[in-house]
Amino acid sequence: MKYLRIGTQYYKIIEKPTSNNKTTSIIKHWSRQTIIDDLGSSYLKTIEKYDGFVVIPSHINFKEVIKGFYNNYQPLTHPNYSNVSESDIPNSLKLIKHIFGNQYEIGLDYLTILYQKPTQVLPILCLVSKERATGKTTFLNLLHHLFQNNMTYNTNEDLQGRFNSDWSGKLVIGVDEVMLCRIKDVERLKNLSTSKFIKEEAKGKDKDEIPFFGKFILCTNNTDDFIKIDGQEIRFWVREIPKIIGSNPLFDESLEEESPYLANYLAKRSIVNKKKSRMWFTAEQLKTKALQMLKYKSKFSIEQELIELLTDHFAKFEVKELTYSNTDLVDYLKDLRINGTPSSIRYILEDKWKLESKNSSYKKYYLSKIPHNNNLQVYSEGYKGRFYTISEELINNLKKS
Repeated sequence: MKYLRIGTQYYKIIEKPTSNNKTTSIIKHWSRQTIIDDLGSSYLKTIEKYDGFVVIPSHINFKEVIKGFYNNYQPLTHPNYSNVSESDIPNSLKLIKHIFGNQYEIGLDYLTILYQKPTQVLPILCLVSKERATGKTTFLNLLHHLFQNNMTYNTNEDLQGRFNSDWSGKLVIGVDEVMLCRIKDVERLKNLSTSKFIKEEAKGKDKDEIPFFGKFILCTNNTDDFIKIDGQEIRFWVREIPKIIGSNPLFDESLEEESPYLANYLAKRSIVNKKKSRMWFTAEQLKTKALQMLKYKSKFSIEQELIELLTDHFAKFEVKELTYSNTDLVDYLKDLRINGTPSSIRYILEDKWKLESKNSSYKKYYLSKIPHNNNLQVYSEGYKGRFYTISEELINNLKKS
């Protein structure tokens, strides 16, 4: 057993059993009095003392103590092997080839960068398939064998939730069956993918800003609508994964057995594709049919966002009809970080909703604070130009359809 004193608090490093008959190291707060009760007060003098925690990732030259701070990144336990070759990792490479297909070399570079340069920003990798049994989850398992406690499995709720302390210090954050329909969730994910720091928050504790180096890998069978991205987005790498032909019930065990050899292979492998962007790879290198299709289908999400925007306006302004110019709606969507174009809005209003524009005077509503009491009140202002009249009844019917 090992105890630590971090600042003025005491901790115990515990080897927690896992379902595969192994253990995982966790650091848990331990009271000073409990240590005295168990080992005597004199034992306190033998406990190593540190000024605080840091999280600095490294898989090759890991340091447990950095300038008096205890490194909370988990060191890998893989033994060192010399002269590792591809023949030592046949099943790992078979899976990697299956996942990355014609981008196999880029995929190997991606894994090599993860291992050799863990703080390097990388694209959000999305593995999609319409069928099951394609190896997406198996690939996440491979990464867990490789990076051990520095890889975690998340849910949609984990990404959307307020508390993030269980994944904010991880290198790989895998999300199976992901579904992020809200624009604010997508924006948060995009921002996190390039952030150098994150506000770590746990229940009952104050927020603490820490370095962030997490890489997101999203897996889903909803190929068309698991996330909405615009045509100019460059932070996503989307690959459609084919179904695996045949099955091997011991395949995952073979990946675990190969993981020390894969670690040594990646530690010594030369990166073929040199860095050409903030996220290492260029948009052209990461271009796939699956990415193009997702961008294409995301265009039609503008209609849904427009419906949500108008629903919100009807609720706020408490009227049965609202009037907007095409530019008004483009600007409102832009405020929500949604890139609707005048032509796309016109298509929705005229071709899909069968509305006609008029060239005359119209009203725009807005909320403003009443002087002295700061309560919000609805005001309107007159404008002139070409506009559309949209009824609350139309929006309610569209929401039902």
